[in-house]
Amino acid sequence: MASISSRLSSQFVLLAHRTAPCARTASQASGTRFVLVFGSGSGSGFRTAQSARFFASKAKKAAKKPTSSSTVITTVTAPPTVVPASYAEQLAKKGRTLLYEAHSHAWFRFASFTTGSFCIAYSLYNYWSVHLNPPADLSTWVPYAYGVICAMTIGMGGYFFMGLRRIIRHIEAVPASQLLTSKPKAVPVTTPTPIYLEVAYSRAIPFLPNKKEYYHPSEVEMPFRMQLLCEKLNTLSAQKNVGKNLPTTKTGQIIAASKQKAAREKERKERMQHLLTLPFRDAAKVFRGAYDGLRRSFYREGFAKVYLRGVEYKLDMTSGWALDDGRAIDRLVHVKPSANISAY
Repeated sequence: MASISSRLSSQFVLLAHRTAPCARTASQASGTRFVLVFGSGSGSGFRTAQSARFFASKAKKAAKKPTSSSTVITTVTAPPTVVPASYAEQLAKKGRTLLYEAHSHAWFRFASFTTGSFCIAYSLYNYWSVHLNPPADLSTWVPYAYGVICAMTIGMGGYFFMGLRRIIRHIEAVPASQLLTSKPKAVPVTTPTPIYLEVAYSRAIPFLPNKKEYYHPSEVEMPFRMQLLCEKLNTLSAQKNVGKNLPTTKTGQIIAASKQKAAREKERKERMQHLLTLPFRDAAKVFRGAYDGLRRSFYREGFAKVYLRGVEYKLDMTSGWALDDGRAIDRLVHVKPSANISAY
C-alpha cells in the first residue's frame, strides 16, 4: 500500500507541475490543490500540497499582474504640397510686364497717308472737272471713263488708309487686381484671370494717340508661335553674319559686339563734332527708310493677322521685341495648332 501511495503522489506531483502554470484564476488553482491534498494519505501528500500551493500562488500573481505594454504613437506630418504658380500668376506678382513692342512705323505711316491722300485728291478733282463738268470739246465716252478711273483711285486711297489702322504697337500684361482698382469698366466680363493683356494699336488718322484696350488672354488668338518666329529671325541673322564673315560662336559674338559698341561711340563723337554735314551723311539712311516704308505701304509685307475677340489686327513680324524670345506670349494666348508663319 505504501508503494502504491508513493506512486500516486509522484503522479499527482507531475500533474501539479503540468497544470499549475496553466492556471489563470483562483478557482482553477484551488481545484488543483483539492485534488493534490486528498489524493494521498501519507507524508508525501503534504509535500505535494505545499508544492501545489506554491505553484497556485505563482499562478495568482501572474493572473493579478496584467501585462502592461506602453505603445508610443508618433504621427509624422507630411510637408504641405506647394502647388506651383502658373505663368500668369508669376507675371501678376511682378506687376506690369511688357510682352511685345514694335519698332517705329513712321515711314510706313507717312507713305501710306501721303499716297492715300494723293489718290483721293486726284479722284475728287477729276470727278468734278471731267465727269460732272466736262469741257465742250471732249468726246462723250471720256467723262464715263474718268468716272471709272475715279472710282478705282478712291478705292486705292482707301486701301492705303486702311493699312494704317489696327497696327499693334505694344502688348503689356497688367495684374487683374491693379486693373480692377484703377479701371474697373475696362475689364471685360469673362472668367477670372490673374492678368489681363493691354493692347495698344494705332489709328487710321495720323497724329492721334494709340488706342488701348484690355483683353482676357483667351481672347487673343495668334496664327503662329512667337518662339518659332524669333528662332526663324535669329537663323536669318546668323546666316547674314556668316555671309559677312562675322563670328557665329558666343565668344566671338561678344567680342564683336564690344568692338561694334566702341566703333559706334567713336562715330557718335565724330557726328557731334560735324553737325552741319550730318543731313548729307545720313541721306542714304533716310532714303532707304523711305523706300522701305513706301514698299510696305503697297504690299503690306511683314505683317501677320492677329485676332482679338474675333477682330483682325496686324502684328509686325520683321521688327519688334518680344519677352523671352516670344515664349511669354505663347504661354498666355491661344495659338492655332495648324497655323504657319505667314506674312500679311
